[in-house]
Amino acid sequence: MSGATGIVVAGVAGQAVYALARDLADGALTDTSSASVCGNPDARPGRGVEAHARLGADSSAVVPLVKPGECHLVVGLEPLEALRCAVKYFTPGMVVISLTQRVLPSTVLHRGADYPSLDAAAQQLTAAGAEVIWVEGGPDAEVVAALLAEARAALSAVPA
Repeated sequence: MSGATGIVVAGVAGQAVYALARDLADGALTDTSSASVCGNPDARPGRGVEAHARLGADSSAVVPLVKPGECHLVVGLEPLEALRCAVKYFTPGMVVISLTQRVLPSTVLHRGADYPSLDAAAQQLTAAGAEVIWVEGGPDAEVVAALLAEARAALSAVPA
């Protein structure tokens, strides 16, 4: 694993996923660190979107893409997308923080798929060594501010 801190921000098309990743990265910068952020330019309605950020010494944060096993924090604007990214980039000890308001994906709306139990998925992640934190509500300004506060607290606990 590199010396960089890996962050994945997840949501659905139309949510401010990239802006949230940029805000987290900018807020974590110090005089001796750098940050790199990239987003998904192919966002389509009803689809999941993710943005990656890497923080660290100049050489360790050049490439923003977070690899499985190198993700320290998943921040979700939509709970199912946060859990999907947590599974995709799973790292023991990772923290998953997400809003609780659901935005139904196209597979649920148009294809009849079930929206899975968030509690069951969170229990499986916790059993595997992740910490899962739910922030009640949807993406209004006050709730997103609470989400950011939780994310910043989690970032401050990641070893440098």
